[in-house]
Amino acid sequence: MKFTKIKRFFKNWWVWASIVVIVLAGIVGEGTVKLWADLDKVLEEAKDNFNYGNYSYQGLINTLCYSGYTKEAATYAADNCGVDWKEEALQEAKDMLKYSAYSRSELIEQLLSEEFTQEEAVYGVDNCGADWKLQAVLQAKDELRYAPRSYDRMIRVLLEDGFSHEEATYGADNCDADWNEQALADGEDYVAYDKSWEDSEVKEHLREEGFTTEQIQYALENM
Repeated sequence: MKFTKIKRFFKNWWVWASIVVIVLAGIVGEGTVKLWADLDKVLEEAKDNFNYGNYSYQGLINTLCYSGYTKEAATYAADNCGVDWKEEALQEAKDMLKYSAYSRSELIEQLLSEEFTQEEAVYGVDNCGADWKLQAVLQAKDELRYAPRSYDRMIRVLLEDGFSHEEATYGADNCDADWNEQALADGEDYVAYDKSWEDSEVKEHLREEGFTTEQIQYALENM
């Protein structure tokens, strides 16, 4: 009789349904706890990353994915870390100017390459306090460390770097270059490749580089 009652107990569909619900509730509950624990962990790591650098929204997601988190978890962290992305772009712009000279357009492009949005990049650059004329001067001085330039060539280089004509001219005018010495250095570099160059060929080269007649003459007399 006892065995028959047990069989009847398990034949009732609602008994089985109750058992399934209880089991599933336990599994889901355990999974939910683990999910929230993982999200807390990725969020904590996301916030910690800002102690060591500046990130765009997408840059942070990429970094967290690289660390092994799923895209969903990384996106959750980026959405909930409480960061002002415009301020991140601003801080990144300021940090970049500590190490190199940039034109306004060049700095915007750099921030875009770090996956800040156009709006964030423009905000960062327009509020970073840069003096673009001074940046042109610094860029001109950097150029002179690597190769001799004529005044005209310097302006063209700065224009290619995104400076306005006014900024480029200011940079060339205030970079403390001795254009005679620049012509001499350029001529000597040119001849170093082939000592058989005639003066007429050196003269033509320097003219193509934008040096004036007086600067070319100085170079030829002192080589």
